[in-house]
Amino acid sequence: MTAPSQAQLADALGVDPALVTRYKRRGMPVDSIAAAQKWKAENVRARVGSKAGKGDDTGAAAPVPGYGDHRARREAAEADMAELEAKRKAAQLMPVEPAERAVFDAFRELRDATFAAMRGAAPQVLGLTEVREVQHHLEDALRGAYADFEARIRHRLGEVAKP
Repeated sequence: MTAPSQAQLADALGVDPALVTRYKRRGMPVDSIAAAQKWKAENVRARVGSKAGKGDDTGAAAPVPGYGDHRARREAAEADMAELEAKRKAAQLMPVEPAERAVFDAFRELRDATFAAMRGAAPQVLGLTEVREVQHHLEDALRGAYADFEARIRHRLGEVAKP
C-alpha cells in the first residue's frame, strides 16, 4: 500500500496542503490517513470559530466555509434587514418596547375596570339572597366594564391605523 499524497492528506484532514507540510515538520505521520487524523486529533487544537471536529461520525472533517459562504451569509442578512426596514416604513412593524408598554397599559386598564365594576355592583347585591340574582348583577357589571374597555381599545386602534 502506498502512502497518501499531500493533497489526499489535506483533503482528509480538511486543511490546506501547505498546512500538511507544517504538520509533517511537527511530526505528523504520513504513512496513512488514519494515522494522520489520529495525530491531528491529539496534537492540533481546533481554531475558534472552526467547524473542525463537528463533522459526521465518519471521522471526516466538516468543510471549512470559504469566502463565498461568508458572502452569501452577509448578503442574506442584508436582504433580511432591507425587508425589515421596508416593512417598518410601510407601518407593518413597530418597536417592541412601545408595543409591550401598550399591552401592559391595556391589561392594567382592564384589571382596574373589572375591580371598579365589582365595587359598583357590591351595593346592588348586598341585600340579595338568590344566587341567580347576584350572578346577573355581577355579569351585567362586568359586561358593561368589558364593553367600555373594548370601545376604548377600538378607539385607540383607530387612532393608530390613521396615517
